[in-house]
Amino acid sequence: MTRFSIITPVFNGSDYIEALILSVLQQTNDSYEHIIIDDGSTDDGKTTEILARYPHLCWWARVNRGQYASMNEGLEAAHGEWVCFISADDLMTPGTLLAVDDFIKIHPHADVIYGRTIYIDVHGSTHEAQHAFRHVPTSLYAYLLGISHCSMYVRRNTLLEKGLKFDETLRYNGDYDWILNLIRNKLRFEFIDRELSQVRIHEQRASAVFEKQMIKERQLIFDRYKIKPWLYRSASLFMRLHSASSKAIYTSKKSGIKAALTRFSRWFWKKITPTPHV
Repeated sequence: MTRFSIITPVFNGSDYIEALILSVLQQTNDSYEHIIIDDGSTDDGKTTEILARYPHLCWWARVNRGQYASMNEGLEAAHGEWVCFISADDLMTPGTLLAVDDFIKIHPHADVIYGRTIYIDVHGSTHEAQHAFRHVPTSLYAYLLGISHCSMYVRRNTLLEKGLKFDETLRYNGDYDWILNLIRNKLRFEFIDRELSQVRIHEQRASAVFEKQMIKERQLIFDRYKIKPWLYRSASLFMRLHSASSKAIYTSKKSGIKAALTRFSRWFWKKITPTPHV
């Protein structure tokens, strides 16, 4: 049976980290280790208190060095054949490790296996029915962002042999840069048509708090991989339209077509109409 290493960096994660731990602990495949690095939390020990409740965890705490330094540290310490990096506020879908293990047996030459991602709200309810696209070719990943690192399993030895670690100079877009680097190094990607993780959408996520800094840092990655910003923005707009349409369809099934149209129109005027300059 394949041995997995689940790696989680955490900083002040007491609100959600226990839910993640339980989602991994409840996997039917128990051939795994869950490594959690507390990256200098400043919550009066709330996060480490939760980690200490679970003796099966491999965890430690140290001074703050950033999430990508923590992910590299976890990679170095891991013993599994395959690794997955999942954030402290996300969840692993039931049956994921068993499904990935079975898929590896059918695709023994794969370096990377990735699946679909569901987005949930702070209460765990579905925020979006599924990722904007079920299967994005790696050649289009730079523009369509069809792969989430929490729904992605990679051969550990391949990463170490090729030196494919996270860029620790980045603060917000290191996973985007890392996946682009895997593609540039011609790792063999295989898609499993299954939901593998759930990403939690909340106001404290870095994408919500540090949006301006993320955009500035993303430009460095555009330059590094010769990505056309105008094409990226166009693809992002298309994905947002697709996402809004999916939400409208979901709303219509639950609350009727009028509610769906209202929801879509509100999104449209908020996202599409330019804000007038004063």
